[in-house]
Amino acid sequence: MQLDRLKTWTEILTTWIGVLSLVAAGSFGVFQYLDKKRDDRIKETLAFLDRYNGEVMIKSRERIADAWRGREGEQARILKDPLSSAEDFYGFTRKVIHDENLPGQIAHLHDFYAALYVCVENQICEKSVAILLFQADARAYFNQHYAYIADQRANGGDASIGGGLEKFYRLRN
Repeated sequence: MQLDRLKTWTEILTTWIGVLSLVAAGSFGVFQYLDKKRDDRIKETLAFLDRYNGEVMIKSRERIADAWRGREGEQARILKDPLSSAEDFYGFTRKVIHDENLPGQIAHLHDFYAALYVCVENQICEKSVAILLFQADARAYFNQHYAYIADQRANGGDASIGGGLEKFYRLRN
């Protein structure tokens, strides 16, 4: 009788140990899968960093920076002058972009940020890493070139111009 009881308990215990092992292994497998997906998203985001630091993007960013370098004083004067309007600043921005022939370089930035935004929104890239690496520059480029973007949207008949840049810079973790 006691041997039958021991056999029953052993069968029950063995079944439960098997179930618990299966649950633990499944949980571990899910954890590994999710961790690998995050690693893959980080790798995709770092590929954008490589692109951002690639020759085309560096030349575009340098050209834009060079165009604004030396104009900080005039820009600050417009921004600090209580009699200046937003239109004064936008006019200044339009003039610099036109005089320095920057539309091609700005288009490179728009394309980059549009692709990055799609990558983040489709969870191919890691959002927190992308924000950390690129959002400060996106905000600066969008704010600096807003007048040009608004003109392109109005005159080009395409309200999505600069949209990826704007959407990316507005992302929150």
